[in-house]
Formats: sequence, structure tokens, C-alpha cells
Amino acid sequence: MKGWLAMAIAVGGLEIGCTVPETDQVLLERFCEGRGPQTLDGVLRADPSACDRGLELTLHPVGFNPGCLRVALGTKAGTRTVSTLVLGRQDARPGDAFRVAVLLSDTWTSDVMFQVDAFEQTCDAVPVARQVLPAVPTDKGQVTQARLDLTAVDLDQDGFVSAAHGGTDCDDANADIHPGAVERCNGVDDNCVGGEGDAVDAPTWYADTDLDGHGGTPVRACVAPAGTYAVRDDCDDRNRLVHPGQAESLCDGKDDNCNGDVDEGFDVGATCTTAQYLPGRVTCDAAVPTRVVCTAIPSATATDSSEVLE
Repeated sequence: MKGWLAMAIAVGGLEIGCTVPETDQVLLERFCEGRGPQTLDGVLRADPSACDRGLELTLHPVGFNPGCLRVALGTKAGTRTVSTLVLGRQDARPGDAFRVAVLLSDTWTSDVMFQVDAFEQTCDAVPVARQVLPAVPTDKGQVTQARLDLTAVDLDQDGFVSAAHGGTDCDDANADIHPGAVERCNGVDDNCVGGEGDAVDAPTWYADTDLDGHGGTPVRACVAPAGTYAVRDDCDDRNRLVHPGQAESLCDGKDDNCNGDVDEGFDVGATCTTAQYLPGRVTCDAAVPTRVVCTAIPSATATDSSEVLE
């Protein structure tokens, strides 16, 4: 390590002595504080208690703009590893460099290597590019520079790497097609997930679940699925005896023909007189749903009674 330069400044007859550290010393001190000569995108501190040398690692993505980078330093035997994550910049362009300061000490001087993984968007996915670099010899008191190129394919520059090269872009020739794009009914898989099944503009069709020839259960799809109808006219798609055109032959409290009325033809609710000459109402016969009974109005007598109406 170089020595200190001495300066003497005469002010008003007084001599004031001071020392100015040389460039290497200043550079290392700033570097160990996480401040490099250029703007840094990340800092990897190998030893939390010491820093007596450094490496400025410049990462150059080739052909794509990564959403995340993971820089790891470890022993070749895998006995210890440290790493840091570097998030991509939204204003970055493909090819823009990322700079990472690696703070080292004499405990990390041999039998070590760097591994850099580049990710399309987030760091919890599969890397689309990886490079391994043997540790660059770095003398104590010095900051060394090293460069590493990371290559992936994003031909349409939409931020997603071609699926043919390990990414998730199913059409790398069209910047409008990629994961996260809005899916529409246009004959293509805009978001690279499940075709047009999640299209936001898909019309609604109605499935015939009970196979009575009428649609009732809504299904959204760009193209009508087999067994569906454009109109919903089945008011109970779980019962094949309930649908438009069905005869209202049962007094069961249901709208069997889906016309909005219940038990029409049975005169349910009309006033009547029981066999005991009590005022009553026409109700369905629970025992025989094809007929009605005259049930006494409870407020008119303390004992309920009913009489079958023919």
C-alpha cells in the first residue's frame, strides 16, 4: 500500500501541516463504504467485519434487459456462499451495464468463484442466463475491475426472453404478445397462458347441464363450446324437467316452465271454504302434488283443517 503525501501550507506566517491519502487509499475507503467511482446498482459484502480490497464487477446483458440479477460469491467446494440481488431498472435499455461492488477481505482470496444469474422479470423464476467467473486476483488495498457478459434472446424487446431460449415469451417476434399482456378474442394467445381461455372480451354462452335442450349455466369463451346456447332460458339447469315449454303439471311451488309464474292453473292462494265451513286458502297437497287442498286460515280457528278440492 502506498504511503501518505505530506503538504505544508503557509497561512499568515503559520505553517499548517496535513496529509492527503493517495488515490488508491481514497478509492478503497469509498468502495468499502459502498460508493464506487461510478453509480453502483448493488453491493456484495463478502465479509461483514472486514474490507481491505474490492472488485468492481460490471455486468453486461446482451440481447435483453433483465428484471433481476443475482450475484453470488462462494468457495468452489460450496462450503460458504454470499449473494446479493440486483433489481433491473425500468429505464434501462438492452445492453445497459449493471455495476456491483464486491467488498472483500483476506478471508476470501483463494479457491472462490462468482456465479451470476439473470432473470427475465423476478428473482424467484428460472434464470435465463448464467455465467461463472473464477475469482479475479485482487491485491490488498486495491480495487480491481472485471466484466461479465450475460446473453439471452429478446428479439422483440418487450422485456421477455424467447421461450425457445429458456424464457416465457411464446412469440418473440411480436412485442404485444408476452406474459402479462391483456388476453383478447383475436385468434392468438396474447399472454402466453392457456390460449384464449382468459380473454377479457369473451362473450357469455349458456351450457345445457341437465341436457333438456335449454341453456342455463353461463360459460365465457371466445368461441361457443359444444352443447352451449347463446340465450339463457332454463331457470333451473340442474333439473331436466324444468325448462320453457314444460307443462305446469305439478303443484310443487316451482316455476316448471320458466315463465315467471309458479303453479299457474292450480289457483294457489285463492280463497276457499273448508268442509267445516271455515275460510281458507288453496294450497298444494304435499302428499299428492297433482292436486290442491283448501287449508283453513290459521287466524280463523285454533285447529287447522284442510279439505281436498277436486
